[in-house]
Amino acid sequence: MERFWSKTAPDGGCVVWTAGTRRDGYGVFSLGGRMRAAHRVAWGEKHHATPLTVKDVQTIRVAAAEGTSQAALARRYGVSPPALSKIVRRLTWRHVA
Repeated sequence: MERFWSKTAPDGGCVVWTAGTRRDGYGVFSLGGRMRAAHRVAWGEKHHATPLTVKDVQTIRVAAAEGTSQAALARRYGVSPPALSKIVRRLTWRHVA
């Protein structure tokens, strides 16, 4: 996320996006090979929309492939079983190898 925050500038209590924008003026940021709305990336990062890190996701996928149950992994990482299943099936966190 260092690359993301390098494209911002503080302005009082706000953060100004200094990189590319869409035609409607909203900032955009390439994350995981997809263009994302900068304000949504910032909100998720600042509000800890997930308790997981990239390293956690990588570890989860390896453990699941090696036979650790998804229920056990969900408990270990503090996420719901459906959320963990989506991680394993690469429906979420697609940008993580």
